[in-house]
Amino acid sequence: RCCTSFSRGAWRGNPESKGSWGTNQDDSEWNTVIWGGTGTDWAPVSVGIGTHVIEPVTVYISTISSTNYLISDGFDGLQSVQGDMSGLTLESFYGSIVKGDPDQVLVMKSGTDGSVKNSGDPVAGADTLVVTSADGMNITRYLIVNKALDSDATLVAKEGSGYQVDINGQNATISGMNYGVSLVEVLGNLIKPEKAILTILDEYDQPVPLKMVNFDTVYVDVKAGDSYSLEVIAQDGVTKIMYKLSPGSLASDAFVISSLFDVDQDSLIIAGMPYGISLPTFLRNIEASGNATIKITDKEGLERLAGTLAYDDRLVVTSEDLSKTAVYSLDFMNELNPDRYEEPVVIGVEKERAEQTLMIYPNPTHDRFYIKGLKEFEDVMLIDGMGRILRITNSGDIHDGISLQSEPSGIYFIISIDHEGNIRRSKVIKK
Repeated sequence: RCCTSFSRGAWRGNPESKGSWGTNQDDSEWNTVIWGGTGTDWAPVSVGIGTHVIEPVTVYISTISSTNYLISDGFDGLQSVQGDMSGLTLESFYGSIVKGDPDQVLVMKSGTDGSVKNSGDPVAGADTLVVTSADGMNITRYLIVNKALDSDATLVAKEGSGYQVDINGQNATISGMNYGVSLVEVLGNLIKPEKAILTILDEYDQPVPLKMVNFDTVYVDVKAGDSYSLEVIAQDGVTKIMYKLSPGSLASDAFVISSLFDVDQDSLIIAGMPYGISLPTFLRNIEASGNATIKITDKEGLERLAGTLAYDDRLVVTSEDLSKTAVYSLDFMNELNPDRYEEPVVIGVEKERAEQTLMIYPNPTHDRFYIKGLKEFEDVMLIDGMGRILRITNSGDIHDGISLQSEPSGIYFIISIDHEGNIRRSKVIKK
């Protein structure tokens, strides 16, 4: 035998020393899982071997949920369960209810005389569902509302917007916008059913924000491209239509857009990338027009298929009909150009910006990094690429550096604020 994991099923503290362990498997508050064996009889290896995990505590919960009904999300006072209850028995109704704890007690009382209903009795409007928590300490009451949920998931283009919505069953397209307009502008030209829920998804079905933090720690609008879709789910939770964005483009178009980087279409320059950015990260944040193709080439004209980008790489965009090719140069932040033999002269605004930048080392890093030049009692924030604050600390508490061991590879931002309100910014790359 090789490995053991524990999960604790009890939720109250045990005042007796070592009492929660018990004397055997049956009276222990901890569930033991032993992984491994002898010879060729090896069991699958568990995730979290050697850890002690407290199982979720649900015995106090007196609320319920459902995919078939609209249930208010409160627990105090009179809540509600709305849906079409026509011809529905209590047994069928309970079949669509998800308990917050398997040992909750559900009792349906008649809205007419307050009597307790049996499993074969019909559910009616004005009935009251009484839910008691497993520990018997909490009660939530739900008023039954016999009203069908709205099934409308149809988006409509605003008059005069130039947008067009074409629906074919559960799939639809939205056209009429240009590449590079903000998602905020797209939503502003559409009318959503009041009770429906709209979510913007990318090509991997991941939610997309309306704004994101670029590598200069500035919030920017996310731009619309044909890799985004609008998922609209009606109030009934069943009716769903997926609207794919279809910005206008021609087969002869050869350009790219980006929310994260600055793209100058006149000078054909893509700027705003940190030096050392990986090829996959760069390409994930670039979108070509229509069915145009893109590739990165090095200074020899060979396609770069892996690794990090170099200052003399180029982004080559070829139109769908092969009639046009656009070649973009790359302009990195803090660029390291080996062909530059003279020391750069820092003057004016650039000098001021240099003085406001924190010194981070090692950068890139595999785990821990350090900040040089912090003032006493200076506050420091660590922010990820989506703008989420991961840590807030003080300069006096990070003499041993800041660890990124538990964070994924990518770009992270550091912002410091001193007692006079002066702000300095920098970035660190985790490999």
